[in-house]
Amino acid sequence: MLVGGAGGRLRGGRVLDYPGKPNRKMCSLYLSLLDRCDIHLDRFGDSNERLAEV
Repeated sequence: MLVGGAGGRLRGGRVLDYPGKPNRKMCSLYLSLLDRCDIHLDRFGDSNERLAEV
C-alpha cells in the first residue's frame, strides 16, 4: 500500500496484480518508484527492470 501521490507523479486508486507475469520482483517496483522520485539507478537488489504500469 502506498500513501500519497509523490507530488502528482503516481496515480492512486489502483490495484496492480501480476500473477502469471514474469516480472513480479518487489525490487522492480522499487526501481519504478525511485524513477518517479528522480532517482535513476541501473539496478536495485536483484532487478534491473521497471514495472511499466506504475
